[in-house]
Amino acid sequence: MANPSLDKDMFFRRIKRLYAAWKDGEVGTDDSFSKMDCLLSAVGTDFDEDEDRVYSKSTALQ
Repeated sequence: MANPSLDKDMFFRRIKRLYAAWKDGEVGTDDSFSKMDCLLSAVGTDFDEDEDRVYSKSTALQ
């Protein structure tokens, strides 16, 4: 199986667009995205490489 990878710059560009659409959405329209109270993006770590790090911000939501 191939190792998954993440393009950090592309992730931040996309999450900024997602955040802007959420914050700037028009409340009067039928846009359920703008009616949300919060936006959550869960991220993980590769524990195979860093087995000593048990506690991290990335896993705090789990």
